[in-house]
Amino acid sequence: MKAGAIDRSELAEFLASVVAPECISYCAAKVGASADAILKRIQTYAGEVPIALSLLDGVSLANRRALDVGAGIGLTSFFLHRSGFDVTALEPGGIGFEINHTLFFALRDHLDCSEVSLLSFGAEVLDPERNGRFDIIFSANVLEHVSDLEAVVGALARVLSADGVMVHTCPNYTVPYEPHYRMPLLPFAPAATPWARGRKAEDLWRSFNFVTAGELERLMQRAGLKPVFAKGIMAQAFERVLLDQGFAGRHSPAMASVAKFLKATGGLNLLRRWPPQFATPLVVMATKIASN
Repeated sequence: MKAGAIDRSELAEFLASVVAPECISYCAAKVGASADAILKRIQTYAGEVPIALSLLDGVSLANRRALDVGAGIGLTSFFLHRSGFDVTALEPGGIGFEINHTLFFALRDHLDCSEVSLLSFGAEVLDPERNGRFDIIFSANVLEHVSDLEAVVGALARVLSADGVMVHTCPNYTVPYEPHYRMPLLPFAPAATPWARGRKAEDLWRSFNFVTAGELERLMQRAGLKPVFAKGIMAQAFERVLLDQGFAGRHSPAMASVAKFLKATGGLNLLRRWPPQFATPLVVMATKIASN
């Protein structure tokens, strides 16, 4: 294995440990919530951990400082810490996510990960003078929820080390589809989608900024970053629907039907070559543009 690479052989055991009865009981008592509510929330975030770790494939974390942006309840950060890496969690606990801080600390205590620090504010106020610089910055399904994307991208660029790298994945709303609600959107005006009227008062819907790949590319370039979008991500999503029942269950039955059709017709091969700016989700890796 490449030095500094993530060893996922212990991931299944780690994820099983955080949904074990003793962990759930401990966290429920600390948070003051029902065991069922805690289990459901931990299971939701546990599903994000493999996605976040996949962003770091090929990235060496050895002797490097990492920032987990939108860390949620901290599962990815805790796993990386237990794997021997230096990671800081950032989680503002905004609209609909207020419980995350309390559950983060409960899990941190139970998992004996006291060295993982939590930055409990928005990424837009990160400051290299106060918070230092990070060699690795990553986020999974976070950027679509920030209220000021330009400020967040700018702040992340400022705290990225000169030879550092940031990797993000999130929906690309150039494609008129909302994965959280599993619904199509009004093309070119997703916020105005008329059939989502019943959702618009919900905290989750109100958190969306409907980011597009084009917008993110412009903001990164403006912040002095060089973004590169990964190809074939949408094809991988359809392939995962066919192979992963848990993942398929989080999406509409129509997506499974489309995946089967694409496989039968060779459409998956086309999607592997599809321009990433017109595919969802997006995965973007960015480095600093060298100054003259």
